[in-house]
Parts: sequence; C-alpha cells; structure tokens
Amino acid sequence: MILTISDSEEGILNKIKSVLACESTLEVMEITNSEKLTFQGLEIDQLQRSVIKDGKVVELTRHEYDLLFYLALSPNRVFTKEQI
Repeated sequence: MILTISDSEEGILNKIKSVLACESTLEVMEITNSEKLTFQGLEIDQLQRSVIKDGKVVELTRHEYDLLFYLALSPNRVFTKEQI
C-alpha cells in the first residue's frame, strides 16, 4: 500500500483515518526495541526511517513518517489535532 497525502494537516489526518477504517485490526504485535515497531502486516523501522506494508516499501514524506511513527507508539490512544 502506498499512501499519497497532501501536505495539509487536515489532509494527512483524513487519509490516515480512511486507511485505518479499512484496517480492522491494527494492533501492536511486537515491539522488539525502540527502533522498530511491528504490526500485523506493517513494519516501521526508526533507524532506516522506512515503512513496509505486506512486504512492500511505503513511500512517505518526512512529515508523514514522523506522524505515523508517533501514532504507532500509542496504538490505542486517541490524539487531538493539537497533540499531533
């Protein structure tokens, strides 16, 4: 899956919401260390700043990656726009 997101914060949030709506079970399965997060079919590597979804690299901007990583650190938490 490749995410293409506009640079506006609202656009990014709307795209993330639409992707999450399609993914019914996005729970943390393994956190091996603070460098890599592994979810069902999704791997976020902080050292390489890369995201792999179902074996395919997901191209993200720096801002998109940072936002995804921040949200992934607390998968069951709801954030306000101000917190993000």
